[in-house]
Amino acid sequence: MTDVFDEGKARAAEAFTRETRPLTPDGAAAMRNKAAETVREMELSAGYFVVFDRERFQLTSEAYGNAKEANARMALLKAETALNYQRSTRLMKEYIEKRGLDRTNFGDLIRTLFGGGVAFFQDRELKIFAGVAAFSGGTELQDEEVCVRAITAAGLHADIPPVVPQVLQEALQVPQAPQG
Repeated sequence: MTDVFDEGKARAAEAFTRETRPLTPDGAAAMRNKAAETVREMELSAGYFVVFDRERFQLTSEAYGNAKEANARMALLKAETALNYQRSTRLMKEYIEKRGLDRTNFGDLIRTLFGGGVAFFQDRELKIFAGVAAFSGGTELQDEEVCVRAITAAGLHADIPPVVPQVLQEALQVPQAPQG
């Protein structure tokens, strides 16, 4: 008796299997280096950057400038929240607010909702979760920008878009016709 290849079964099996590659130490180092470069470009005086893979292993971390223990603790809280939901902290905050929920609906899984904990994925479709990067040291948008630039430098995909600098935003705006 011979088995007949069932193309439908093959497609179904493919839908449930996916290739996952762990973030390498070189990838984490590239992220850390890009974060350091971004912190210098943004002229932030202090900060703490950390990267975790999808298995919750801390791959790298670094303090910048006059970083305090509070920077490290906040970055770790942001990372923990993003790991728990495989979603960036800002997106989690928007999700909660949109549905009229609060942190108590989620038990102890939400450690902080400050922006700056960014989930990253192996694919553009954001289906293959790879880990999180978190930074604390600037405003929430600055913290996110440090992470997003670091993530893209490693060839990965963040679940939030990069922040467009204010100067560029103003340059892209359509000029209004003078009234009078």
